[in-house]
Amino acid sequence: MGLGGSAGWEVPGPHRHDRLSPISFASKIRTPVLILHGEDDTNVPLGQATFFHRALRHFGVEHEFVVYPREGHSFRERNHRIDLLRRTRAWFDRWLGDPASNQNRI
Repeated sequence: MGLGGSAGWEVPGPHRHDRLSPISFASKIRTPVLILHGEDDTNVPLGQATFFHRALRHFGVEHEFVVYPREGHSFRERNHRIDLLRRTRAWFDRWLGDPASNQNRI
């Protein structure tokens, strides 16, 4: 399958991809996380993103979780693409600062 040769979470673990999965490190995450996920994603099922979101919430990690209806692994709908770009920009502006406002500081 697509998870580095493992069968995914359908069979009892541990799995080869567990050591690379973000969920395995949720308790250690300190960096804010933006999760933008398609509801119909067949590459990374929504359940995995939801589980990650719950783990981040449990450990008090600053994060945002957005699910886009009717979308798969790649977003197709124009309004979703625009929203994704706006959210990503706002996220970076929030956590890294707006580069345009920093130009005059040099």
